Amino acid sequence: MVFSCAPAPAATALPLQEAATQIVIEELGANGAPGMSAILLRDGQTLARVAVGVSDGETGVEVSSETAFPAGSVTKILTAALVMTEVDAGRLDLDAPIAPHLPPGLRPLDSGGAEVDVTLRQLLSHSSGLPVTWDGFPPNPPVESRDAYIAGSRTIVYPPGDRLVYSNVGLVLAGEVAAASAGIRFEDLAQERLFTPLGMTRSSLKQAADYDGPLAAGHARGSGDTVQPTPHIDLTPMAAAGSLLTTPDDLARFATMLLDGGIFEGSRILSATAVDAMMTLQAPAHPELDEGFGLGFGVRDDRRKIWWDGTTTAAAAHFALLPEADTAVIVMANIADNQSTSVAGRRLLELAVPELVPGPAPALLPPDGVEGYYLAEDLVDPDLWFFAYTMPLAVRTDGASLVVSFGLTGPMTFIPVGPDRFRVMGGMLDGASVLMTGDMLQAGFVRAERLPALLTPPALWTYAGVIALSVLVGLGYGIRAVWRRFRHRAQAN
Repeated sequence: MVFSCAPAPAATALPLQEAATQIVIEELGANGAPGMSAILLRDGQTLARVAVGVSDGETGVEVSSETAFPAGSVTKILTAALVMTEVDAGRLDLDAPIAPHLPPGLRPLDSGGAEVDVTLRQLLSHSSGLPVTWDGFPPNPPVESRDAYIAGSRTIVYPPGDRLVYSNVGLVLAGEVAAASAGIRFEDLAQERLFTPLGMTRSSLKQAADYDGPLAAGHARGSGDTVQPTPHIDLTPMAAAGSLLTTPDDLARFATMLLDGGIFEGSRILSATAVDAMMTLQAPAHPELDEGFGLGFGVRDDRRKIWWDGTTTAAAAHFALLPEADTAVIVMANIADNQSTSVAGRRLLELAVPELVPGPAPALLPPDGVEGYYLAEDLVDPDLWFFAYTMPLAVRTDGASLVVSFGLTGPMTFIPVGPDRFRVMGGMLDGASVLMTGDMLQAGFVRAERLPALLTPPALWTYAGVIALSVLVGLGYGIRAVWRRFRHRAQAN
């Protein structure tokens, strides 16, 4: 599909900058984010730059274009680019085992404890078989070191290349391989290969407490609709997966380089081949879906959209490219929920490229029997497998659409686009393709299986209630028996 590069006069009567500001303000208000900053680019030129709200909910300091935010998993895109600089140099091979570049204590293992061959292509496309891990995130204690982080989660849960599992530790390993190949620390590699040549002067992989410049204070949702101040946690042990602190303007420089085939202001940063590999679908989420992972990026082939989101315990970010339209958007917010950034990013792209605006939904009804609860696979730490049962996807019909509630994000609407096919609107998976077949739901990289009736939340609450009631009844009988014995002895005396 080839996109027109004309702005979208039909989409709004406002000038593009004013319309972009209105979109960001609307999403800020709709999702309770204290502050948000965004930039919209085409052909390396800024179409709109927006900074609204407050950087710190307690002090009232306003967000500006100089305000930095934690980028979370958007860091992974830069890590992929750093790996590709070593591939360009001929020192790394995407399809060679990574073990020779790592000490024995950090090499991936199978369930029996034997070393297993994993490649950089698999690490960067989340198809290595390495697990999800919540190490370092509350309520877990901080991770002591990068080596400890890797060593604690280096046992694969699926054979490499078998299926997608979104793995932070996989990207941390990829970063360590690139650093070992270059002979310098990962942080120094990022500074040397990206931050300095791209002029990303507001970007750092340090912990928030050491950041030199204005950094938005963290916030998260409290009870009800409240938003509470939340400290930034130290993500430096997993730097390659999520410790980037940066601004939309700095990320715009990185985006401009990628859209120009690896060249920035006349200097080559990456080869065109490396950029193309990053943006090419490497690991489909499902054989029947048009999306999955490239290298570091999420890729949607039908619209050639290249993107990724990031969320920390206190902030969120969205980074998206439309290479065929030479257009990019970056949105960052100081709240731990990427609905605001993802939806604002989509709407800004639709403002710049009106062909993205979806047409009327086809006259379809959802498949029969889709309502119910679905267990999301591979989204929790294997050691906390039981936690997945506390936050299944709850699906109900609403006319031709489906409304889906999920414990990790706000409600999502699945809009029908064809038989058994939907597009996500809202929430963590905004814009993702959805396939529903029988008792399986695949939404972007999230796969879920229908829960049997006996394992749904209402059933589990019923079991908990019965157990609690049984305990109370047993306790009551025990207290009654003790009291009778006490009275009996008192009367006997």
